[in-house]
Amino acid sequence: MAWRKSSRSLPGNECVEVRQETNTVYVRDSKNPDGPVLTFGGSSWRRFMETIKSGDLFGRLDGPKKSRASLLPKLPPRPPTQR
Repeated sequence: MAWRKSSRSLPGNECVEVRQETNTVYVRDSKNPDGPVLTFGGSSWRRFMETIKSGDLFGRLDGPKKSRASLLPKLPPRPPTQR
């Protein structure tokens, strides 16, 4: 799969890129594509995204409910769990 970055990224490759596979999300620095890659399980990434969308993460830094979720790639919906 290809690496993606937000369409709102500024020129100069100063952002992160994301690549998604079945239940794993990879994140790397666009300035250093051959450098280290962070790996997240699908559920961890989903919780991270939910926290950002809720404003909890950036709210601590920028004030209440300032979400930057639109800058980040979205995962497809979580598949239903079988019991």
